[in-house]
Amino acid sequence: MNTRNIRHRFRLNGMTLALAVALPAILASQTVCAETKADARTSNTQKATKSQKEETIQVIASPGDYSATSTLKAPVSTGALGTASALDTPFSVSTVTEKDIQDKQISSARDIFLDDASVTSRNASYSNFGSQFFVRGISSGWNAYINGMPVTSVSQETSPEMFERVDVLKGATGFMYGFGEPGGVMNYVLKQPTKETKLDITTGYRRIGVFSQSIDAGGRGGADDRFGFRLNLVNEKGSLPVRDARISRQSIGLGLEAKLVPDATLYGNLIYGKRYIKNPSASSFNISQFSSEGGRLPSTVRINKLQAHVGDGLIDDRSLFSQAGVKWDLTDNWKIQTDYVFQKNEEHFVSPTPFLTNRDGDYNMKVYDNKIFNINQVVQSLVQGRVDTWFIGHEITAGIFGRTYKSARSSDAFFGEIGQGNIFESTKIDYHKKSMSSPSSYDKTTEHALFISDRIIFNENWEFLTGIRHTKYKQNSVSRPEDYNKTVNTPTLALIFKPEASTSIYTSYVEALEQGAVVGQQFKNANTMLPPLKSKQYEIGVKTDQNRWSATAALFRIERGAEYANADNMWVQDGEERYQGLELAGKVIISKNVDLSASTMWLDPTYRNVAPSKNIEGKTVAGVPRFQSIVELG
Repeated sequence: MNTRNIRHRFRLNGMTLALAVALPAILASQTVCAETKADARTSNTQKATKSQKEETIQVIASPGDYSATSTLKAPVSTGALGTASALDTPFSVSTVTEKDIQDKQISSARDIFLDDASVTSRNASYSNFGSQFFVRGISSGWNAYINGMPVTSVSQETSPEMFERVDVLKGATGFMYGFGEPGGVMNYVLKQPTKETKLDITTGYRRIGVFSQSIDAGGRGGADDRFGFRLNLVNEKGSLPVRDARISRQSIGLGLEAKLVPDATLYGNLIYGKRYIKNPSASSFNISQFSSEGGRLPSTVRINKLQAHVGDGLIDDRSLFSQAGVKWDLTDNWKIQTDYVFQKNEEHFVSPTPFLTNRDGDYNMKVYDNKIFNINQVVQSLVQGRVDTWFIGHEITAGIFGRTYKSARSSDAFFGEIGQGNIFESTKIDYHKKSMSSPSSYDKTTEHALFISDRIIFNENWEFLTGIRHTKYKQNSVSRPEDYNKTVNTPTLALIFKPEASTSIYTSYVEALEQGAVVGQQFKNANTMLPPLKSKQYEIGVKTDQNRWSATAALFRIERGAEYANADNMWVQDGEERYQGLELAGKVIISKNVDLSASTMWLDPTYRNVAPSKNIEGKTVAGVPRFQSIVELG
């Protein structure tokens, strides 16, 4: 059994966190940073400024070269921007490593991002809808990626044991990844074949009554170790805090690699997972039917004391992800990578939702019984390289992208009221799940894109980044007579100043495009497909990664188109949701086995430029926190 580190995490609600975040800089003012390693990007910059007669020594960073305090120097995949270190990425990025996942015994998607104040989940992992993430106060929707390729599922639940790291690119990502909500993108990077033979067997038990076992094996073989593999097996079973609730989760992950020739590598990845939850808890209480004197809500009740229960409540999720690709180093400066992904997901859920009716805790129980089918295919080819013109270097990333996504719901779905109860009393409401037939037709979405970016390197201190993505987006729905067809362009611009190799100061602009709503049946313009919503993001930030401390700060504003029902009962697009905020994060090594980290976010989410009749001008966007902070000692 593996021994885990014990870490203590605190959430604060005051200005004291500012001192915690400033601590690394305070301590660092007494230190002298000695540069002992040069990464590939620094040597490339020097190469551009030296004559061709001079010899350039290039040192490539490996995982062991990263700072003891952060992963800012580790490579991060950012879609159409290609791969660069977080320090050289002009947007806010945070990374959770495999070591973090192991040390903190993370077994659910929700727990991956607990240390980042900018990322929240409104649902518990074992609830009826699973984790749904919000970044900078905005839903990330289904903006999940595996190895940089888009995937789709009903919730954002994953098996953390499968991942080498998880990168969160915060804010609008239209240029990098195409259509999607402007909250941000989670990119889950699968574990890769190891250089040395590896076999880890882990068993665990959690206080709520869940047992788990996992195997992580890897290694290489063949002539010159040209073949590699990585195998992960996970099993989790046990009881949950809610009455008569149980979890059963199994996952298998396999990664294969073969060097066909010294400069070309063929690889493949496969993940298959099953996740079954019996009687999941309600993720929320609906208050649309609520009325009481003074508008007061009932007293709180702990989840393990909540006795509301629906027979046959369940989540039955089965998913398959497969990837095949090839990487080819064309020359010392140019490489090409092509990937194909096939993903399939099916989830049958019987989800109870209590509709509160009064402050005494009475509710009407409604249940949603349905099965959702998703099929996703993606192909992408990416070229990255460098050219030097006079004294200026150009790091070019260009590519093509294509995606076909099909989704459907069972025609046997049911939604309705099945009984009444009280949150403070033991109540069991009988319901028997329905048999769900497979769909005969699917909604189909296709997305094709061309993109190019140029990182212009003037010298070792100054860089300018520019790029544009051209996307054609089409949606066919069996429930609407007309197709939805749009062609859009999304640009990005950024300026980076590096006063030293371990520090970057940047300003950036990027846009996002998300699909407009399909108007619901309760509105006069029912079934209308609204045009895409454009979001704009402006950001100024600083990142530094020193010997014993690291720190990041980002000041941002996101302008997102707003949708709401007007006085004529029409669902319209008008005005904007404006999210302005400040992110601060830092980490300091106190001793060999003790470090202190902190993360905080101040946010001002308001409606702007909306019609006077709506009466929401300047009001806070619903459900968005204004302040969040976390301090961790471990």
